[in-house]
Amino acid sequence: MATEFSPIHSEGAPWTPINGHTAVEDPAAAAQHSADIADMMAGRCEGHAARAHDSADSAEHYAGLAQLRADAAEFSASRADLNADSTRDAVAQVRHMTHAITMLALGVLIGFLLAVLAYVVMVLVLGNTGPTPRPHNVYDNHVTLPANSY
Repeated sequence: MATEFSPIHSEGAPWTPINGHTAVEDPAAAAQHSADIADMMAGRCEGHAARAHDSADSAEHYAGLAQLRADAAEFSASRADLNADSTRDAVAQVRHMTHAITMLALGVLIGFLLAVLAYVVMVLVLGNTGPTPRPHNVYDNHVTLPANSY
């Protein structure tokens, strides 16, 4: 093994032996070693390229999933808007029905109160208790007929 220093390295690092030989001693071994390193680097590059391709496929897949999630969120938002509109319409219908029932109840109550007021005015204030009764017809046989028989 040679112990001479590499003229390429300015720091003075020794040559790394290749299969027990330095590049100075065996240029064919150095070329073979360089070819082996190049093959190894090519294999690594292929592995990196395959991983990059897989990562790109994964990214595309996740982008598709994100688009699906966005579409689902948009659909949910539109459903929420429709549900809010439906709920608002239902509340308005209930409010209108409540107002109608309240108005009907107030009309019945006011009608009842007016009837009571009319009764009070007629009976208590005017002293009128109703229609004047017709006199009974009395005949010679002293039989009194009811008022509605003519």
